[in-house]
Amino acid sequence: MTPMDQSLLWVAIEISSQLNTETDRGAIWLPEQRWLQLVRLRRRYELARQRKWHHAAILTFNQLQSVLKSLQQDLLPLNAAMEVTPRVVTALAREILTDLRALRDEFEEVMIDRKLKEISVTTEAICLQNIDLGRFEIRLNYANYSDDAGHYRVIALEPNPACSNDSVTHPHVQDEDLCEGEGHAAIDIALRQGRLYDFFTIVANLLRTYNDSSPYVALSGWQAVNCMDCGHAMDADEGSDCEKCDTPVCEDLFRDLSRLPSQLLLWLHQRMRRLLRALLP
Repeated sequence: MTPMDQSLLWVAIEISSQLNTETDRGAIWLPEQRWLQLVRLRRRYELARQRKWHHAAILTFNQLQSVLKSLQQDLLPLNAAMEVTPRVVTALAREILTDLRALRDEFEEVMIDRKLKEISVTTEAICLQNIDLGRFEIRLNYANYSDDAGHYRVIALEPNPACSNDSVTHPHVQDEDLCEGEGHAAIDIALRQGRLYDFFTIVANLLRTYNDSSPYVALSGWQAVNCMDCGHAMDADEGSDCEKCDTPVCEDLFRDLSRLPSQLLLWLHQRMRRLLRALLP
């Protein structure tokens, strides 16, 4: 038996010993990132209203509506899963070992860290609608597995985040947290039953797909930034950056600023810095 096979065996035995064979509803996943996104947008909307930035307020309100619909969609499978009485049949150690071995045929790289108690797999480079997002590492922590079976992270190895939010490395991943959507129930059952091959492949397949009804940032706006003056969405190379504060502004505003007296322009730079700090979450 190779050292890798020995590591897989010890991990399989450890996870098997932790699995609770009694009826258990398992960890409860909540769409926390989606809710935080709503809170940030509401703050931006209220600020735009107070400043009488009517165009920015309309754009932000539309974003609020879209994210709220996505939150409702996230809650539907969660509500359905909580109403079902679970019947959990957990995998045996030898079945878990078979799953772990099968992962090596499915993914480019499989790593076992017994010190940190983590299993990680690496996907191929993900490309959605001609946008290269790079490879992702799916990292599952199996410490206290039976109590925290949903603890895993999705890490961008060659991140190409959305221009408008660098914490979003995939339309459905923010701060290394995957919005599982309709895949939540299948992921939860796979983890609670110890079916690790199913868990990793389900998550990988979610990364290979795009749901345009519930992204953190839509692919259509992946390379877009918002003008801090009017809220207009523009490609990253369409507008210009303020020379003093690096704030993105559209070409119309850039031309207007270039005609202003230097003292007034300096005052506007200072005001824009303060507004930018107020808008950031």
